[in-house]
Amino acid sequence: AGSTVTFNFYTSADVSLTLPGNSRTADFELFTLFPRTNGFPPYWDGTQVRYVSAEPASFEVRLRIPAWSEKTIVRLNGKELAGVKAGAYFRINRTWTCGDSLEIMFDMRVRRHEKNGFVAFTAGPLVLARDARFGDGQLATVVRPVGLDNVRFVQVRPPTSAFAAVYAAALPMGPNEDNAFASLPSVVRFADFASAGNTWDDTSSYRVWLPLAQEAKR
Repeated sequence: AGSTVTFNFYTSADVSLTLPGNSRTADFELFTLFPRTNGFPPYWDGTQVRYVSAEPASFEVRLRIPAWSEKTIVRLNGKELAGVKAGAYFRINRTWTCGDSLEIMFDMRVRRHEKNGFVAFTAGPLVLARDARFGDGQLATVVRPVGLDNVRFVQVRPPTSAFAAVYAAALPMGPNEDNAFASLPSVVRFADFASAGNTWDDTSSYRVWLPLAQEAKR
């Protein structure tokens, strides 16, 4: 009684711990491909937690559900569980047997943030940044606000191992004189912030907050 195993951080690992309530050992295998996703909306990132101890044991598992994951799916042995809430711990109290598996699907949808005439994008906990190495235009090119609500991001294969995650979107770019009514979008790639600018020279200049064009009011 009184044994609780809490998972706050999800990474691929083998975990062995002693249950505080009864001094028994609990062994787990954790597996994730983060920051990779399935590439298409709603961009779930799958993490698996498997109980691999030979002996059954009764205890509570607490899973941290990040606030940024608005819709998280938790499955136990393939069955979806109810009551998962963003920004809270999800609790499962049962007798665990070898091979029991939890699958956690986080909501990695790209979100837009606008402030003081600039726009930025995040994918789950990842801040996205344009990087000069992609060669897809000047980093200071303005983004047209028209049509941004309908823009879709897709995670794509990184061009080199220097990038952990790369997203692409067709964005309405450029001033009106170059792209009238934003009718021709440009394919723009974004790197995760940790990978952006990591050559420490001008070849990997990067930018998170992109300038928004000031559209004339009609």
